[in-house]
Amino acid sequence: MSDPREPEEAANIFGALPQGEQTVLRCGTFIGDYQLLYPIANGGMGAVWAARPCGRRRRDGGPTSVALKTILPHLAGDALLRTLFQDELRVASRIHHPNVVQIRETGESNGLLYAVMDDIDGGSVDSLHKWVAANRKPARIPEELACHIVAQAARGLHQAHELRGDDGRLLELVHRDTSPQNVLVDANGRAHLIDFGLAKHSGRMAEATRSSSVRGKLRFMAPEQALGKPTGRGADVWALGATLHYLLMGTSPYDGPNDMIVLHALMSGQPLLPFPAFVSPAVARVLRTSLARSPDDRYPTAELFAEELERIVLASCAESPGVVHRDLLAAFVESCRSRREASFDRALASLADSPTVLAFLGPREQLPHEAREQLSEDLALLAEPAAQGRPRRHRRAMFVAALLATIVGIGLLGSSSIAKIWEPPAISGPGPSASSVSAVDEGIPPQIAPPPSSPLARTTASAVPASRPLPAPPRARPRTPPKATSTIDTRLNERK
Repeated sequence: MSDPREPEEAANIFGALPQGEQTVLRCGTFIGDYQLLYPIANGGMGAVWAARPCGRRRRDGGPTSVALKTILPHLAGDALLRTLFQDELRVASRIHHPNVVQIRETGESNGLLYAVMDDIDGGSVDSLHKWVAANRKPARIPEELACHIVAQAARGLHQAHELRGDDGRLLELVHRDTSPQNVLVDANGRAHLIDFGLAKHSGRMAEATRSSSVRGKLRFMAPEQALGKPTGRGADVWALGATLHYLLMGTSPYDGPNDMIVLHALMSGQPLLPFPAFVSPAVARVLRTSLARSPDDRYPTAELFAEELERIVLASCAESPGVVHRDLLAAFVESCRSRREASFDRALASLADSPTVLAFLGPREQLPHEAREQLSEDLALLAEPAAQGRPRRHRRAMFVAALLATIVGIGLLGSSSIAKIWEPPAISGPGPSASSVSAVDEGIPPQIAPPPSSPLARTTASAVPASRPLPAPPRARPRTPPKATSTIDTRLNERK
């Protein structure tokens, strides 16, 4: 069966620009066969959005939610950024490992490059560390769990280091941005390495950048990388050690109030500070080896680093740390879901403030609480694909009908709430009759005309003679929620 809603038409309903103009990243916009829901992360050059497949992608099965990464629209025409992004996608899409987020699809929509990735139900280990510090006692991640997470990230990183080109030769790939922000963890304690945007490899098309400035996160950067020297996989091993240091102690190996102090510590060769007493001797030994100043003194591969951590975990846990600390991980993932739901609510709120909706309802903050909830539900329903087999000519009428139904629902909440949005016109003559007063007392909405400047007033004026009063609006009928077809749909229905 075909999906009766075409992406272009649905995008216009949500206010996105038509094809041929710059794409707007907002809730409801279609990029390729995917509809944006809410932002996950934003940077100076790109953004990652939660999205859901539509049309043929939805019919073909697969995940109901994905992560869609794209260049920011105003930078879509930058030739260097396009090349860098293509480099990242071409290499990262070839890495297949349980501890590396898989790129499922790449494409271009309206001049905007994008990549579709697995949507991990969890958050970064940086977020995990901050959540534990705020919600647990002691305020630190258990040592065996931190070692377990970093060991898995090292496994994924080793797979990237061993990536070969079509000719069978090693690409000599170096991630160069391994950090707590670029390692995700899910409810099972599995780590997922992301973001190969700064990766160096022999097949890179855009190795010559605009400047020779160091790129990456200085506090998780190996000394040779911070000094602009050639880097190999040893730089990624150092970054893994720095990530473990942060998860255990809350700071990077060389920390300070600003980057200049951190850079001075890296350049001067200062020794590491003594580790706290709660760091076991075995883990302290791993940290000293991985954070050695010379790459030759570190673990030669990320795989050997992972094996050392796994031996420590096996010696301290009878079961996997993901099982031992399942309650901690489940509570953390639930907090991540709550933040995502709040982000989705904000995205819906941005739709509610669009000119199309304001023309009917007025400013969102002037609506009563029940009306705001109803409006969010209406907008969410508009995001749903139309029912199978529904004629195309009725879609615009459905959109208008949904907004009118919301207006009627607001009227049922009482005339005092609507009066904040629409001022009733002055009426000359005697005061209200006893019958009209009793009608208000019985909960029947009064007949209030919209202001002459609103689109609804112009429509009403053309359809109803001025000498006749407006008919009383019908009572709002109970809403029937659509059948939940995805995780986002289910959460929307649960909010009712």
